[in-house]
Amino acid sequence: PSAPTGLLGPNMEVPLNKGVERLTPQEVHQLLRAGLCVVVDVRSADRASGHIQGAVHEPTSFEQPLLNRVPELAKRFSEAKLVIFHCQYSMHRGP
Repeated sequence: PSAPTGLLGPNMEVPLNKGVERLTPQEVHQLLRAGLCVVVDVRSADRASGHIQGAVHEPTSFEQPLLNRVPELAKRFSEAKLVIFHCQYSMHRGP
């Protein structure tokens, strides 16, 4: 399956990994307002254009990829019911 995204152009699609769910912005907003999730923003320079209020900023880079930090982040957010990773394309960088 894949998810259409206007960010990549009208005819481009982002492939989804089996077992990885996709949430709408409205669903994330409701979960965040209810305190039912932690949003982890993994963007770097593109975060300057705006961010989700209440999100935790954990920028990624080629030198420090997110996958190398998963054990640390899993421990840090172990009490959270749901951890949502947010990136520029919202489907590319999360583990």
